[in-house]
Amino acid sequence: MKKETLTEVEKALAYAGASVVSGCMPCTRFHIKKCKSLGIPDKDIEDAIIYSTEISASALDNMKKYGLRQLQSDLPPPGKAGIQKVEHDKMKVIVSLTAAYVSGNTHEFRNYLKSGREFDLTIDDLLTITDIAWIIKDKGQEQLDKLFNKGDHETAISCCG
Repeated sequence: MKKETLTEVEKALAYAGASVVSGCMPCTRFHIKKCKSLGIPDKDIEDAIIYSTEISASALDNMKKYGLRQLQSDLPPPGKAGIQKVEHDKMKVIVSLTAAYVSGNTHEFRNYLKSGREFDLTIDDLLTITDIAWIIKDKGQEQLDKLFNKGDHETAISCCG
């Protein structure tokens, strides 16, 4: 069995992208600082943010189209139309898988999972990617819970403002 092959840089970029997609400002701030502390070029961090937000936007667009199709019962169920085979570099695949998982975008998750085979991503790599997604989702939810439970506008502004 292969062990995890993701580098610290790849994981840091996945965390940054997932943080943005989850909408957690404290997480985003922390993980972008972490990327910078690892010496990751701004362009790579920017790419991770762009890739992850594209996945999130795609999830919303796919669901909007799906929901509208449900209004027209005579339409066939969505197939694989629109899926395009795109060459991806490993970092884009890792960040996109993480963002797809965070945003619940099953369509893109499947798409990038296929691309991940090109880079020999292992089961351990995929488990790490899903762990990153869960950690970020949980941290984002913790922040929301803190704001809601406090009911304190000053706390909300200092945390996420």
